Amino acid sequence: MASHRTHQHHRRDPHSDCGISRRSVSANRPRAPFIFISMCMILLGFIMALAGSAHGGGFGVVYAAVFIATCGIYPVLTGKVTWLFNNFAGSYKRSAGMATHVGIGNLACVMASNFYRTADKPKYFLGHELEIGFMGVGMCAVVLRSNFMSQCKKG
Repeated sequence: MASHRTHQHHRRDPHSDCGISRRSVSANRPRAPFIFISMCMILLGFIMALAGSAHGGGFGVVYAAVFIATCGIYPVLTGKVTWLFNNFAGSYKRSAGMATHVGIGNLACVMASNFYRTADKPKYFLGHELEIGFMGVGMCAVVLRSNFMSQCKKG
């Protein structure tokens, strides 16, 4: 008699561009360390961009910084969306929370267009400094939330 088992194919998560982070989170459950590490990559990228811009001739450094920051941005985005999605109970709360998250996230484009002004080109110090500040605030938020959750578990 033929087996009715179907072969399970490993599907790639369509929302993740960083398979290592995705597999690690699936195996270990806590998302905060992976989000924090990815935020460190973004911070490193913007610090490199600021340093390369200040140097004046460091276009190679700025170019490399863009790639490093981008490698951190995609895992952060998918990690935050998944974190948010898993922490809302009920489909209505979940859909409202996701819509709010995406809506506020889309405002980043509006803000960034004001951070990277044509008057500041080609060095864009204001934009790089503001992005570094936002990464610092985001990293503090991840640490505070993780500490809060660990205190709640201790009881």
